[in-house]
Amino acid sequence: MRAPTMTSTYGDKEREFLNALEGDTGRTLAQWMDAIRGEGLRERNDIIDWLRRQGFRFSRASWLERVHHNGGKPIYADRPAGESRAARRAPHVASAAEQRTPGPARQPSTGVLGSGVLPAPAAPKPSLPQPATPETPRPAADAYASAAASNVLPLTFTDPLSPEITSLTAKAKAYRPLADFLLREIAKTVPSASFGVRGQQIVIASAGREFASLAVSARELKLAIAQAGTVSLTDARQVDAALLDRVKAAATSAS
Repeated sequence: MRAPTMTSTYGDKEREFLNALEGDTGRTLAQWMDAIRGEGLRERNDIIDWLRRQGFRFSRASWLERVHHNGGKPIYADRPAGESRAARRAPHVASAAEQRTPGPARQPSTGVLGSGVLPAPAAPKPSLPQPATPETPRPAADAYASAAASNVLPLTFTDPLSPEITSLTAKAKAYRPLADFLLREIAKTVPSASFGVRGQQIVIASAGREFASLAVSARELKLAIAQAGTVSLTDARQVDAALLDRVKAAATSAS
C-alpha cells in the first residue's frame, strides 16, 4: 500500500483539528483569531506562548499561529495537489519558542484539545498584574438595591458564551479568557443560572432573581456577589472553590 502524501497527511490533520476546535475549546476558529488579535501580539513565538497558556499543546498552538499569519484562513484548505514539497512542510516545528520555554511548560499537556476541559490556569507573565487582594465587601443593599425592588430581572440570554455576552467580554481584552472561564465555572456550579447584559455588566440570576454581576474592563474584572461583597479578578487562580462556594450560596439565597 502506498504511503499517504504529505499534502493529504497535513491537510487531513488540519481539517480534523479545526473541525473539533469549537467543540473542544468553546470557540470557533474566527473567535480564536479575534482573541489573538485582541492580545496585540506580533511575534510568532509570543503568540505561541500565549496560546500554550490557554491550554494548547505546542503543535496545536503553532498551527493556530500559522493560521493567524495566513489571514485567519486554513493553511492547506486550498493547496493544489501538485504543489512543491517545500511548500507543504509541517507547520512551525522545533521553533525557538519551544526551546526557550521553561521546563514545566514543555511537559505534554492534556490541555484544551483532547479532554474538552479547561486546563488548570498557568502562571501569568511577569508583566501581567498579580492577583489582587479582594476588596472589602460592600453592603448587599448597595449592589443589589434595584434587584431587591423588582425581584425579577428581564434576562433574555441563558448561554454564558452567547454572542451578546461575548461581545461584552471582548472589551476585557487580555482578561477576556478569564471572563469566559469565570462564566463557565459559574454555569457549572449553578446549573440554574441565567445570564444577561445590563449596560456594561453581565448579570447572573437564578429563578429570575439576580445573585451576582460581572463588570468588565481592560484593567480588571469585578464580580459582585449578593451578600458577599465585590471581588477584583485579574488571575484565573482566584476562581477557586472558595469563590465558587460564595457564588453558590448567593444563588441559593436568591432562589
